[in-house]
Amino acid sequence: MWIGRQVTAVVGDNNKYPDLISIDADSSLVIVELKKVEHPGMLWRNFWNMLRGGIPCM
Repeated sequence: MWIGRQVTAVVGDNNKYPDLISIDADSSLVIVELKKVEHPGMLWRNFWNMLRGGIPCM
């Protein structure tokens, strides 16, 4: 079930805006971020940086 898109998610003192938020069949929260990059390595580097709380490199 889709909950919404570009909704505000407060993480600590920061606001984040996930592209899509959903709940799956097991009632787990699913957050989807849509990205377009020219080099696939940049996508993974940004993903890991985001998980560590950093700012994505564009």
